[in-house]
Amino acid sequence: MKKHATFLGSFLVVYIGLQILSGMVLTMFYSAEIIHSLGSTPSTASEVAFGEVSFIRGAGMVVVAAVIAFLITKVCHRPKTQTHA
Repeated sequence: MKKHATFLGSFLVVYIGLQILSGMVLTMFYSAEIIHSLGSTPSTASEVAFGEVSFIRGAGMVVVAAVIAFLITKVCHRPKTQTHA
């Protein structure tokens, strides 16, 4: 049960960290397209374009977070080796 808790906790921390890092990178490289906003008509002035949703990118982040969490679980629950003198 302890391994499951370690995996779940590390998965959540890594996944949320990846989401925050991804948001920071996307915000850093965002550039508004002024041509579309200048050429808008009054009927489309209230519409907001949020971009496209990529299932592969989201699934890829989940897989990366799961692999990292699995490795953290393996390292944390490694049997202690005894050294004999």
